[in-house]
Amino acid sequence: MWKWSFRIVVGLVVTLIVLAVLAWFNRMQILVALLHNDDFVEWASTFPPSEDYNSSVEGSYPVAACQNSHANWGEIHRQTTVLDGLWEVEEGSLSDDIPNAFGHTVPVPGLMTDAEPKFTEVGIESDQRDAFWYRTRFVAPEGPEAQAFLCLHKAAYGIKVWLNGEALGEHFGPSSLSEYDASGTIKYGEENELVVRLGADRSQIPSFVPAGDDDEIERWYPGIWDSVSLVTTGPVSIANVKVEANIDTGTAIVRTVLFNSTEEPQTGSLSQQVSLWQSDTDPVFGDETEVTLDPGVQTTVVQTVNLEDFELWSPETPTLYLAKTSFDLQADGGAFLPSDDRATRFGMRKVEWRSGDDKGFYLNNKLYYLRGTNIALHRFFGDAERAQLPWDEAWVRQLLTGHPKDFHWNSFRTHNGRLPNFWYDIADETGFLIADEYSLWSFARGSESEDWSIVELEKEFRGWIQENWNHASIGWWDAANENHNPISAEVIRRVRDSDPTRQWENGGYEAPVGPNDPIEEHPYKLNSGGALNLNDKAYTLEDFSTIDGQPPQATWGLFATYDEALDHPFINNEYAFLWITSLGRPTELAQSSFDNLTGGKELTPAEYREAYAYVLAELSAYWRAMRGYAGVQHFVYLSKCNDVDDLPDDWEVRTSSQTCDSFLDVAALELEPRWQTYAADVFAPQLVYLKEWRDEAYPRGGKAEIPIVVLSDSYEPVEADVRIHIMGLDGETLSRSEAIRVTLDPLERREMSVTLKIPDEQAFIVFAELSSPTGAFDTVWSRRKIGVEHPGVAITDPVSEQ
Repeated sequence: MWKWSFRIVVGLVVTLIVLAVLAWFNRMQILVALLHNDDFVEWASTFPPSEDYNSSVEGSYPVAACQNSHANWGEIHRQTTVLDGLWEVEEGSLSDDIPNAFGHTVPVPGLMTDAEPKFTEVGIESDQRDAFWYRTRFVAPEGPEAQAFLCLHKAAYGIKVWLNGEALGEHFGPSSLSEYDASGTIKYGEENELVVRLGADRSQIPSFVPAGDDDEIERWYPGIWDSVSLVTTGPVSIANVKVEANIDTGTAIVRTVLFNSTEEPQTGSLSQQVSLWQSDTDPVFGDETEVTLDPGVQTTVVQTVNLEDFELWSPETPTLYLAKTSFDLQADGGAFLPSDDRATRFGMRKVEWRSGDDKGFYLNNKLYYLRGTNIALHRFFGDAERAQLPWDEAWVRQLLTGHPKDFHWNSFRTHNGRLPNFWYDIADETGFLIADEYSLWSFARGSESEDWSIVELEKEFRGWIQENWNHASIGWWDAANENHNPISAEVIRRVRDSDPTRQWENGGYEAPVGPNDPIEEHPYKLNSGGALNLNDKAYTLEDFSTIDGQPPQATWGLFATYDEALDHPFINNEYAFLWITSLGRPTELAQSSFDNLTGGKELTPAEYREAYAYVLAELSAYWRAMRGYAGVQHFVYLSKCNDVDDLPDDWEVRTSSQTCDSFLDVAALELEPRWQTYAADVFAPQLVYLKEWRDEAYPRGGKAEIPIVVLSDSYEPVEADVRIHIMGLDGETLSRSEAIRVTLDPLERREMSVTLKIPDEQAFIVFAELSSPTGAFDTVWSRRKIGVEHPGVAITDPVSEQ
């Protein structure tokens, strides 16, 4: 009998193994089948509140001084000492026992992967450690001052701070500024020892604390990833300043929060002076108010400064102003003595989304079309070539001002996570509009946000807003990416009062929270297979001849865009589903899309790069030309892009990226050259787009009416010449039209056609050219490969006659 029992058990085990193998190899088909089931979709997109929905843990959010203390734009009495640099570090336990010796060093700001000598098993749970301990020594300024605060702008995961051996406090949110009162422990004019303990991975903080939600991040690396500073002030400090520009009235409303650290009421004078940033000769506008402050609490004072003949901030003219806020404390003898001052940069600009017949994004009361990209910095943290690049100011400045300005981008989304503070400073100065997105990507159950506390999320959101609300570059707040979790809508409702000057986007899958809030959409029409299939069929390039390009375009299953608020404005910030690795190979996620484009033919790396650049560029032009969206932002400019066969030997994560940027050498900011050429055409303010992709639209040997779209994002009339060229695959010109002169009105979109004889050739390239007869703008092109074997066939652009 036992032999039969044994055989039955073995048979069952073998059967289970076979079923598991079959399920693995057919996992995509199984998941796609599930996504066709309405009951499954409803279940997967429903997020019941977690058991810890109202749980809370004590943190060290700013109370007195630390807002934007990473930069000094002109303070005189306040002393800010930046503590960035090379710190000592050691691994250890999550106790209060400071290590006796520190055998490694690590840059601050930075991540633990850059420690020397290197640690192993970083960013995951490991038996090697529960915590990383940081230590630095610094000489404090001469004093004494009444108050001193240590400011850690962002650090992960779970912070505890000691100064000169005394514990100052803890903080848990990895994306928010924390503040520690060092007034009783600082040694003025002497050396001080600062020790910071971080949890070694996300398991070291409560699961209900929001710590990032992104399925493409394999390791969440710990580190002090933004600046650290020491701030000293008098007994009354300026806790924060919010400057609200009102271009309709020509005023700047300054909301100052004062903190009285004493045990007695204090009287003083709060003054504001506003002038152009970096200008000593322009007029100064001001206001002064005498206030009395209750002891031990914050007091908000609102003042209005009138500005005459002010200059507007925009991406094209990023003019900044400086508000100098000073508080002078009245002494016993009646004299007023400086207690604290702050210098705050801001822009005179108005940003708003509008719903209704005139829906869209408006900048300074004018409809403004957004052209741009995405920056996925927290995914880039996992790139093997990342090193210290995110904290190299010269590299970041070139990243934001080199290719993006060449491509005419005026905006970007901070995909799934905030940036270090100085990135926003550079965007303010150089002119970009940012959709500042929190790290919350929850399209289905099982994501990290399922466990989050609404109380902790509200703390994080309020801290985020208060730290960033003066940045002219931040156009709107973005609570989530591709999200069904209702916790994001709830937190928007709770914090909206913090900044009524901006609106909120909520991930695109659920209803917008406010009456004018935008809806993001990711119309991945070419995603013809795999679990993330948004479509009812395998779309081809030829389908773009007939798709109307109006939102919503993603209409299927878990990934359907919310479609019951069509009067709201939409923004398209992901759309191609094409990514190639650093070796020129499709990522696993994008392989089926490339196979659909090539008929399953495997291409060479050069052909994949050409196919990627050509299709992505012309899709960018398509979505812009249809004018269904207030903005078109390609995905992605900066992200992780590794190929498993092209990794350094000491890089522990041995996998290829699922999505990729287009840098061949990210340190040198060298882009794939085909994409670099094509992107400058399709994101230019003046655009030409060939509407027809279908082969039959170009009858061989006959004449054809070739439909095109021309448009202008300019506020001024634009005179332009339109011409069609047809070239053979060898670069020979086969046919060319005469130039047609057009004058485009401000923001005009126009459909027109050009009659041209089609060559009697199987394969050729059609080019539409838009040029300026006066040189007012650079010539731009649209390209259409007709009759070719696959979109990776290389082409040569014609030479413009302008």
